[in-house]
Amino acid sequence: MPLTAPADPWAADSAVRLSEDPDSLFIVIASLKDENAQAAQVSATQSEVDSLPPGHVLTASSQVVSEAEFHDAC
Repeated sequence: MPLTAPADPWAADSAVRLSEDPDSLFIVIASLKDENAQAAQVSATQSEVDSLPPGHVLTASSQVVSEAEFHDAC
């Protein structure tokens, strides 16, 4: 799921600008649009995000799961 343009049912509260530094750290707190639900905070470096297989996300427990699994869990 792209951080700069999340797909429905996710939305970004503000524009996300990604650093080109592979060691830069991102901290993401995800929530479902129009719902009072929130996923746990996730932090990862740019290189960790870039190494994710297509269609996969990193969870707060540092597990790599498919977007479908992630959506089902939320």
